[in-house]
Amino acid sequence: MKKLIFIIIILFLGNMVIAQWKVMPTVDFSHSTSFLGIYNTSSAGLPAYWYNRSFHLTGTFYQKMNFSGGINLIHNNYSLGIKLNYQYFIGRGQLLYQDNGVNKGLMKSHLLGFVITNRFREKKIVRPYFSIALSSEIKTNYKNKYLRKLEYDPISFSFVAFNIWNTELNIYKSTPFIGDLLVGCNFRIYNELSMNLAFGYSVRVIKAQYARVAFPAGPSSTPIYEEKIGRPYSLVLNYMTIQLGLSYAFDTHKRKPKIEIP
Repeated sequence: MKKLIFIIIILFLGNMVIAQWKVMPTVDFSHSTSFLGIYNTSSAGLPAYWYNRSFHLTGTFYQKMNFSGGINLIHNNYSLGIKLNYQYFIGRGQLLYQDNGVNKGLMKSHLLGFVITNRFREKKIVRPYFSIALSSEIKTNYKNKYLRKLEYDPISFSFVAFNIWNTELNIYKSTPFIGDLLVGCNFRIYNELSMNLAFGYSVRVIKAQYARVAFPAGPSSTPIYEEKIGRPYSLVLNYMTIQLGLSYAFDTHKRKPKIEIP
């Protein structure tokens, strides 16, 4: 009997809270670019003598296309967005780095996660917000392919060698985690259609393994020998991120809030 009374009280209080919030289904599409990856060299699986400082700045960058759907909970002049998110990740290598015989690889991954958005000045045209997004890789075209030794960007080999030659690199395993912390503004375009512009910090955790490979003489892009050294390790890459996107909320209520000019 006590448990039943407790459940009734919880449901009653929950209904009171929900009744004070306006619920609006919403869908979002956004495109992000992350660049200037930096990592702590002590966590890398490479020999320590390859580094002359505690942190290494790379020229790597990647792009993310996000498709999310969920709800906005609106109360007074504040909005809380809770959405599931699908992310299409594209890693294209470095912006300026050139190396004879080494081409930029193309990493394509699919990730799932969720996004939480806190938006303020809800009744205004310009609405500041900050968001937290967490995702994990579920599929990739790049598992067990090569990453550059220090820069951790996807690479492929295409060359003609006169002798057998060796090199050191990393073997990509997975991306178990990507997190984004963004701050920006939402600009109302028309009714519930709006545009988002944000800037912030991203963290990407990858799993890789250090290896030595040998390539045969003559034209080749496939190694004849591959020696994996040590165990797979996790590396935390830190990036700056810019995001641009569109949002649309479905107003299921007859009465629409009054829009105020800032």
